[in-house]
Amino acid sequence: MDRTLSLLSVFAILVFGCISSEAPKIGRYGSEHSHADFKVYINNAAIDFAQASYQGGHSGNESEEAECGNETQLAHLDNGDGDVVHKHATGVTWGYFFSELSMNLTDNCLVLDNETAFCNSNGARWRFFVNGSETGQLKDVEIRDLGRVLLTYNATDEQIRQQLASVTSKSAGESKGEVCRITANKT
Repeated sequence: MDRTLSLLSVFAILVFGCISSEAPKIGRYGSEHSHADFKVYINNAAIDFAQASYQGGHSGNESEEAECGNETQLAHLDNGDGDVVHKHATGVTWGYFFSELSMNLTDNCLVLDNETAFCNSNGARWRFFVNGSETGQLKDVEIRDLGRVLLTYNATDEQIRQQLASVTSKSAGESKGEVCRITANKT
């Protein structure tokens, strides 16, 4: 009886351990410094991420150290550019990035920073594209260097073609394959 109970316990741990959804593993600040282009459209209107409320607070005249942002921002926008995500750690996902903007991205919804929710319903739905290919979800997809990502809600196929063409390639000018230097003696 005890042996059967022990075997069942081990089996349960193995089964549930393999199917449980763990949070993505995010590396330490500075473990990566990469960039990706993105656009978000809702009802064929682009969200303007160049607004100051979405920016990481850089003025555009920073040293390499300042360009890496601060150690609390693992993904951010800056320099008034709302098209390019700056990523500063391995494992940072699109869901994490949107949470940094006070938004919540799921497979079926995007809740904006003003708490307006756009969710799949009544024929309107989210579609996600990474480098031109549609994917079923984006929340847990890691931001990749030079990636081009489109999130679109309630769009026709023709609108999606136009929206895909609007995703810039500006990240190519930002990315140099470097990692951020971490200054010593910070607490």
